[in-house]
Amino acid sequence: MHPRSCRLAEGRWDPRIREELETMIWDYGVSGNQWAPEAPPIAAFDWDNTAIQGDIGEAILDYLDERDNTRLTHEYERQCQEYGKPVGYPWAAYQVAGLKEHEVRALTLHVIDLWMQRGRIRLRPEIRDLIASMQHHGWHVWVVSASAEPLVRTFGQYYGIPACRTIGMRLQMDEAGRYIGALAGPSTFRQGKVDAIDQRIGRRPLFAAGDTDTDIEMLQCARYALLMDRGSAEVREAADRGGWWVQPPGW
Repeated sequence: MHPRSCRLAEGRWDPRIREELETMIWDYGVSGNQWAPEAPPIAAFDWDNTAIQGDIGEAILDYLDERDNTRLTHEYERQCQEYGKPVGYPWAAYQVAGLKEHEVRALTLHVIDLWMQRGRIRLRPEIRDLIASMQHHGWHVWVVSASAEPLVRTFGQYYGIPACRTIGMRLQMDEAGRYIGALAGPSTFRQGKVDAIDQRIGRRPLFAAGDTDTDIEMLQCARYALLMDRGSAEVREAADRGGWWVQPPGW
């Protein structure tokens, strides 16, 4: 094996997965044998319960319920149960309609701070280290999430991800610069994640990471895939068929 300068912190990684990730990062990075300067390797990370522990979209709904004495979380769960996630996920994103970009950013930062204090949301140091190592070796790291794009764009700064490399439920704006309850691109759910990657990036990811059924198609379109196992039989079956890395539960 050739010497590598890529080393990930041991953290809670399965040792075999960590070593194979290190090899992949090096092989396709700036110093590797397969580096193509005109087409750097793409990594696509789901955000909620993959890059972080928790869900920023659901955290926003919970906070608004607490602040305004509403029942948004209940309604979101009803939408998902009665009409399915393809309806419920965009509906959750629409709840920032009426706000401007800077207002959504301020709201998101406040909720992140509050929910991290309460232990409702936690950073995952291993994933942040993985992203930093990829970027150091010349990879272009993207977030592809089913949460509202401005929420994830704001949260991504905690991991050093440029705002321009964030894909989520992209909302239209009115003439006053306020978000409205309509999408400006694909619904980033299942195949919609791949469609958004094709539109916004123009190349399929070499590596993808996700945790649930909404990520299956994105993981399948990548050469290397990492599943943060949360107990879904459907996703685990897809992982077994695809030969994905499976990080055991407990993160």
